[in-house]
Amino acid sequence: MAGRFDASLKDLFAGYPADWLSFLGLPAAEAEVIDADVSTVSADADRVLRVGADDPWLLHVELQSSPRSDPGEQLQWYNTLLRHRHRLRVRTVVVLLRPEADSPRYTGVYRDEFPGEPAYLEFHYRVLRLWQVPVDVFLQGGLGTLPLAPLADVPEESLPGVLHRMGERLAREAPPEQEASLWTAAFVLTGLRLPPEALAALYQGVRLMHESSAYQLIMAEGAVKEAKETLLDLGQKRFGQPSPAVTGALENINDLARLHRMRNNLLDVNSWEELLAAV
Repeated sequence: MAGRFDASLKDLFAGYPADWLSFLGLPAAEAEVIDADVSTVSADADRVLRVGADDPWLLHVELQSSPRSDPGEQLQWYNTLLRHRHRLRVRTVVVLLRPEADSPRYTGVYRDEFPGEPAYLEFHYRVLRLWQVPVDVFLQGGLGTLPLAPLADVPEESLPGVLHRMGERLAREAPPEQEASLWTAAFVLTGLRLPPEALAALYQGVRLMHESSAYQLIMAEGAVKEAKETLLDLGQKRFGQPSPAVTGALENINDLARLHRMRNNLLDVNSWEELLAAV
């Protein structure tokens, strides 16, 4: 998993390891993030905690926003490599962040066998689908998993109420800097569920969000997307269907001011090509 979703989850996992253990129903113990790189064999697991002091073990958590073609095989590979590198037992948990990440291949068991023979390899892992988790698990859990609440089992029309309850907890329990970072994580993660327009409307009442660089970036991306859609709609009515070359050129324009100038020039030019050349 890559991009801003990954960065937000990385911060939550690193900053609140005990909250993640509690959320996953695992024994409470001292925990610390360890190096998940197993680059000697060209692999890099998602998130790994070293749990416990007297009888330590590893928790390997894979956070997925999109499906994988061979999840069981890859998970077993990571588990084995981590076991070999750190000489500790490893629990593996897959956290699917949205329904689009799901696949029938996520069975919780990976087996390999020869036809007609017992399986020579059987690896078990846990699968957690966030959209099936009751929202109160997050609203009443640790602060480190609170930003996941909008991805839980809650209808979209109830999300404003969820944010209200999140705000009450953050205002009561989190210092200002921590409150801002947790709101930013929640905003970014909610983008896995909602398009930019709905995302902006949902969070517009959260004061701290307007100071967030992530909020500004996503809002700018949404404004650029809207400007392109408007330009294509109006341009088709004036010039007809654009060619693939024109569509590709428009797609590569991410300057919002230029897109607005192009919209204003629509009545002064006679073709898509002139419109692109005029600014």
